[in-house]
Amino acid sequence: VGRLGHTPVLASLAGVFTDRDHEVAERCLARVGLADKRDRPVRTLSGGEQQRVAFARALAQEPQILLADEPTANLDHALGLQLLRWLRDTASAEGLTVLVVLHNLAQALEFDGQVLALADGHCRSGIHLGSEAGLLEALGVHAQEGGVAVAR
Repeated sequence: VGRLGHTPVLASLAGVFTDRDHEVAERCLARVGLADKRDRPVRTLSGGEQQRVAFARALAQEPQILLADEPTANLDHALGLQLLRWLRDTASAEGLTVLVVLHNLAQALEFDGQVLALADGHCRSGIHLGSEAGLLEALGVHAQEGGVAVAR
């Protein structure tokens, strides 16, 4: 159900949840597109579906701040972008603050907002993610044959 933070310990151990808990869980599963899988054990779902269940569980806690560390690391690029868009839209709809850590520059470029970047041990803020070249330049990084290297 994903509502352990709102459930007394004994009730949670016994698997007893309120009607409201079930309603919230249903709403959160629907929000991540998994309402039809509500009775399936999580271990039987695909990796992307398991990731979305994790977000549904986090959302079911009704947080004010949602922290996501590499939420797309185990997903293909398209599903990762879909998940990040869902995070953005959910944050907007629910009034959440979302802090996302990404190493995938292509995915980060899809979004606007406050950006903090770490490069060579230094934090850079106020970076506009308008283009990969602009972001790399702001970070002091230049393209080099065979990859990206930090400018010294």
